Amino acid sequence: MTCVVTGLARPIAIVGDSLFAGSMGGGNVSYRDALQNNLEKILTLPDETIICPGHGPMTTVGEEKQTQPVLCWQSFRVEFRRQMSKHGFVTDESSSSIQSVFHSVCILRASLSFVIAS
Repeated sequence: MTCVVTGLARPIAIVGDSLFAGSMGGGNVSYRDALQNNLEKILTLPDETIICPGHGPMTTVGEEKQTQPVLCWQSFRVEFRRQMSKHGFVTDESSSSIQSVFHSVCILRASLSFVIAS
């Protein structure tokens, strides 16, 4: 369960064990359900939303979209498919070459975010 507080300078999402800074959470649900919850309910919040997990450091939606490999992969995959479809290309996600491209770009994005932040 996530509680979102609005009306402040920046929105705040109190997420419990759903998501941690730099790693997936989940609590007492399956990994698939946790991933779906994080992608559909938490990461659709504005990037400036402060995430307050049940323990560990606070983070933001924008930071997690850029640095979490699993979430990076998922958000990139969705955007990649959208762009390919927009330009009339068909993507077969079962293709190992497409999966390899997704994986490489996500690792590169996460690495660049780390270097820039350092």
